[in-house]
Amino acid sequence: MRQIRKVAPHVQLEIVTRHALPDIIEQGEVDFMEIPDVFVSSLHPAEELFRDTYVCIASSKNKLIGKNLSLDQFLFIGHVTTRLRQREHLGNVLLEENVRPRFELIVRVFGLVPEAVVESEVI
Repeated sequence: MRQIRKVAPHVQLEIVTRHALPDIIEQGEVDFMEIPDVFVSSLHPAEELFRDTYVCIASSKNKLIGKNLSLDQFLFIGHVTTRLRQREHLGNVLLEENVRPRFELIVRVFGLVPEAVVESEVI
């Protein structure tokens, strides 16, 4: 927010859940949105701003993981992911690499993923 205030001191920001996205886009209620590409509408101009890097997080108390995580371990251990639209977000990314993790928990908000991992054996 400090950087935004320096560059655009009079801008108004609103953070909304993804459930509100189709309506506010189609109704012209916003000037700019930063959204994952799965929500981009072909009816509106879009430009890639950056690419995310995916990492695996695990509890420091997870006894299934040592200093390294092999692909076999990665596939054996249960996963937490988020659901965007009709498919698990992490699932979409990994399917492109032909990797099929075992999802034990699917949450609706990214912020819940670390909470689910803390002191558990899921990654």
